[in-house]
Amino acid sequence: MLKMISPSRFLLSCRAFFCLFLLAALCASHKSHAQITVKFMQYNLLQYNVANPPSCTPSPMASKDIWLKDILNAYQPDIFTVNEMAPDVASANRVKVKSLTYRPMSYAGLTNTKSSDIANMLFYDPAKFVYKSVTVIDGVVRDIDAYTLYEKSSAANNDTTWFICIVGHFKAGSGTANENERSQAATNVMTWVAQNAAGKNVLFMGDCNIYGSTEPAYQTFINYSNTSARFSDPSGVTSGWGYNERKWLTQSTQSAPLGCASGGGLDDRFDLVLASNAIMNGTSGIQYVPNSFMAFGNDGTAYNTDINCTNNPTVTATVCGSLKQMSDHLPVVLQLTFSKAVAVEEDLQALTSVHLNVLGNPVSDRLIAEISTANPFGEPLLLELINGDGKIVQRLDYRAQTYFEPFAMDVAHLSEGLYILRVKNGQGRQLFRKICIAR
Repeated sequence: MLKMISPSRFLLSCRAFFCLFLLAALCASHKSHAQITVKFMQYNLLQYNVANPPSCTPSPMASKDIWLKDILNAYQPDIFTVNEMAPDVASANRVKVKSLTYRPMSYAGLTNTKSSDIANMLFYDPAKFVYKSVTVIDGVVRDIDAYTLYEKSSAANNDTTWFICIVGHFKAGSGTANENERSQAATNVMTWVAQNAAGKNVLFMGDCNIYGSTEPAYQTFINYSNTSARFSDPSGVTSGWGYNERKWLTQSTQSAPLGCASGGGLDDRFDLVLASNAIMNGTSGIQYVPNSFMAFGNDGTAYNTDINCTNNPTVTATVCGSLKQMSDHLPVVLQLTFSKAVAVEEDLQALTSVHLNVLGNPVSDRLIAEISTANPFGEPLLLELINGDGKIVQRLDYRAQTYFEPFAMDVAHLSEGLYILRVKNGQGRQLFRKICIAR
């Protein structure tokens, strides 16, 4: 029997179809999307270029330069973050010139507000990324650095993909006092994320010196009270690690210590990269590549012994030897895909001076976004929310500043569906974002 559709149901279907058609037409007439895959590496460089480290004699820097070069050439990261580098720009430049030779790389800003003898650093491919700023988070014993960058091609096409790499090096040592300091450092990180980057593309990476998944610092990262600020562990192992999870162990690469290294063999997972839910779910232009996270060079066979350099299937014998000698830590690596906006028509006059980020999409009752402009004098803008029928349902006058500032639109009264957020300046230049209202 033929089922009849009521006029109201038919009208709703037509509106839904038109909404999808409008969205598809807008995207087709202005841009298409591709993906690029980006490699990340986090590494404790073990007293790199530190002149007089306490209670030890480091390996010769000429040797460390070669070992590090071997490791970097093998993986070729696009983003390379480090701990235990001497706190000066000369040391960052040495890494760049001596070891980062597979392609031209740049480095971010250096901080050392705690006056430590070691510091963090981030190196990046300037052909792919633009470095914006570094913010210091209190790490109790040394700085934790939040580096903000964006992917270059997305910005050129008015769909800027921002991300933050938080790099930390927590207090070492077992015992309650050291655990408490690590817990406080983790709490400081999560408080900062909740206040500044909840729901955004964020990685936390570093030598955390955490002895197990039950330790408060780790639980703070993955079970923080603000769910939109929580991190996920891309290894998928959140209930413990040790002999049965040997492939994730990162310290120590050596049974008998060399230079300033700790010995004892591989038996701890101190080095982590954790990802925000936005990255794990791919909701804001960046997504974790499944199974790409690993302790680089760990084939899962060693426990309380040296890293295995005999027929190691993950790296060559030369690279394995360099990993063993360069540091008592293994690097940790992962890959992310970035949605890359590619312009195919220039009929629309693009508003290139403005960057717009929608914070959470789909939205429910409030559309929250942040906006900035490259114009040093600020820029008056008109923001319009357009429904599937092409009708402007919300309008807001706004003056953008050179720093990101959030704004909100009340959309509780609007129907569920697809909308377009249009931003225009006084010269008629404009940019668009797709918005989905769902409850």
